[in-house]
Amino acid sequence: MSKILITDDEAYISTQLKERLTMMGHEVVGRASSGESSIEMAKNLCPDLVLMDIVMPGKLDGIAAAEIIKKEQDIPVLFMTGYADDQLIERAKQVEPYGYILKPFQEKEIKASIEIALHKKEMERLLYKSEKKYRELVNNIPGVVFTGYKNWSIDFIDNKIEALTGHTMKDFNSRKLKWLDIIFKDDIEPMQKIFTKALKSDKTYIREYRITSKNGEKNWLQQRARIICDSQGEILSVTGILFDISNLKRMEKEKEKLEARLQQVQRMESIGTLAGGVAHEFNNILAIIIPNTELAIDDVPDRSLAKECLDEIRSASLRASNVVQQMLSFAHKDLTERQPVKLAPIIKDCLRLVQTSIPGTIEISQDLSCEFDTVLADPTRISQVIMNLCPNAAQAMSEHGGVLKVTLKNVEVENQDEELDVKPGRYVKLTVSDTGHGIQPEIIDRIFDPYFTTKEVGKGTGMGLSVVHGIVKNCRGTITVHSEPGKGSVFEVLLPVIEAETKQKVKEPEALPTGSERILFVDDEQSLVKVVRRILERLGYEVETKTNPDEALDLFRSGPDRFDLVITDMTMPQMTGKRLVKEILNIRADMPIILCTGFHEKISEENAGELGIKALVFKPFAARDFSITVRNVLDEK
Repeated sequence: MSKILITDDEAYISTQLKERLTMMGHEVVGRASSGESSIEMAKNLCPDLVLMDIVMPGKLDGIAAAEIIKKEQDIPVLFMTGYADDQLIERAKQVEPYGYILKPFQEKEIKASIEIALHKKEMERLLYKSEKKYRELVNNIPGVVFTGYKNWSIDFIDNKIEALTGHTMKDFNSRKLKWLDIIFKDDIEPMQKIFTKALKSDKTYIREYRITSKNGEKNWLQQRARIICDSQGEILSVTGILFDISNLKRMEKEKEKLEARLQQVQRMESIGTLAGGVAHEFNNILAIIIPNTELAIDDVPDRSLAKECLDEIRSASLRASNVVQQMLSFAHKDLTERQPVKLAPIIKDCLRLVQTSIPGTIEISQDLSCEFDTVLADPTRISQVIMNLCPNAAQAMSEHGGVLKVTLKNVEVENQDEELDVKPGRYVKLTVSDTGHGIQPEIIDRIFDPYFTTKEVGKGTGMGLSVVHGIVKNCRGTITVHSEPGKGSVFEVLLPVIEAETKQKVKEPEALPTGSERILFVDDEQSLVKVVRRILERLGYEVETKTNPDEALDLFRSGPDRFDLVITDMTMPQMTGKRLVKEILNIRADMPIILCTGFHEKISEENAGELGIKALVFKPFAARDFSITVRNVLDEK
């Protein structure tokens, strides 16, 4: 059982990690929440390994704390991270950690990283001990002592050579086999250069090279040796030790993979941040376009060309709003809320986007005429499924073209299907097929694994299909794939249909609710302020507007009872919406407040209520939804 110290400033993550490690058979000797406390606990508890979050509060972040622990206690440190910039990663490399674990944690990755770190530390300890005590090295460490000569013949005084090469000590000592015979040819010249360099200096060298064992396996060896010369400088022999470092090389390769994954996470985070920023700005633009368009629609004759054009603008803007939500979903700036959604409209929107990004040699065929297609899911997550499966299918046909077919149909599962892991009931089956090159049988079972990809470096993250798999499972569904090399691939997604499949009645649009109350509206976007004023004044309200939250607060402070409702934006340069809400409620505790925001993740209805906010309005909003929310909050008062 290994003793492990966890260092993470987030208690929830620390607790979850402790539970996982305990289930793996490790003993968690302590949990620290800062770099300073981690150093102190490492001194007192003497753990075998420290799991250290890179980004932490306080004077010492995870990197600084790891450096001190390594220097003073010589305890291996594994870094945990969800995101870090280039400068932080470069600092982390200087500490020479024993690996990286990426958030969110995968159980296999945690287990493998810990085992690798502990094993590597043990190897280093043994190697240091072997260098310090030569005799102890011969008798105890996993190394092979040898004496070599100029003609590449070699003598061994350790029968462990047979376990290393498959050849007996007698094969070499009798000159039946020379050491040169089993060395990789490509490694011989570099070995000779290292030997020549050592001959001109202190006669000692360390070199690493590959050999082929008797059964054909490739092994990495590290050779530490001294050249023995006579008084005239002639070479007599070379004495040294051979270490099997095959496992160490495999660990180094795994470390490189982990570092590559960390860099990939960085790139994805950067792209996500960019996408979130673009989506936020686009949201603000749509928040101006949609209500202005709706106001204009009300002012033109019903059957005029102008109204027809304005209806098209509104429809296109609402579709653009859905695209923004997909961007925010990619950027992890939305909350996953499962709700009844119809698949066909979402798929149609996604296919329009796919069509613009694939070669003209690929034909898209769709049959979405399905009677029951309402499922419980997050619409943006369903979009992610389509926007991963369809481009993958298109890429499989990029060289020779082909047909990308997307269909929806209802299926009934009558009995518990253990293979598909679904319960009996009615399902909607989404099928995405292509006529591309297909998937090789030896890798088809791995395509849903995180980070697995067959694409060239820089052309794939290895996360797409694993994300799809996670989304489908979260919707209580299942995904399968059928493929033959040269005959294309077929992905099938089964999602449970909501039993209460409702046929919504078409209602005549009701008149917008009106009022005469006094409203203070605050937003730093002048164009949005103008359109909201027009909407509210058209509905009969008295409206005061401000683009500066400090000025709005001064206005409210000068006459708190002048207003019946305050509506404020969330993100403003001088003062955040949250802070403005707090200041207003400090002045008048019963003041109804509506908060507008374009980022779902920054605030939810639950914590909005805790702040005293009566309702949330997400940008971009339609005039009808906005006016109903305003009326509901005022009526509640």
